[in-house]
Amino acid sequence: MDSTNPTGAQGDAGTTHATTIRFDADMWAAIQQHARRLGVAQAAFIRDATRAEVVRLAEREGVARELFGAELNGLHVRVERIEQWIGGRR
Repeated sequence: MDSTNPTGAQGDAGTTHATTIRFDADMWAAIQQHARRLGVAQAAFIRDATRAEVVRLAEREGVARELFGAELNGLHVRVERIEQWIGGRR
């Protein structure tokens, strides 16, 4: 993760990083179900869930506003929905 762009959001240079991740059948079904319920693509759901977790960890470390400023403001509602889903899985 680039420290100048810790969220992975598209920055000035317009670069993003693509990767492959694997889920078991139950997890993929849950991702599909929740993405459908939220009206977003599975990839968007996974990106937002990842952002939510990174933000949560940053908040725990007390650096969220410094690192994420505008990103936090724009993702607030989506992050809350995803955190509720993540919380239900624990």
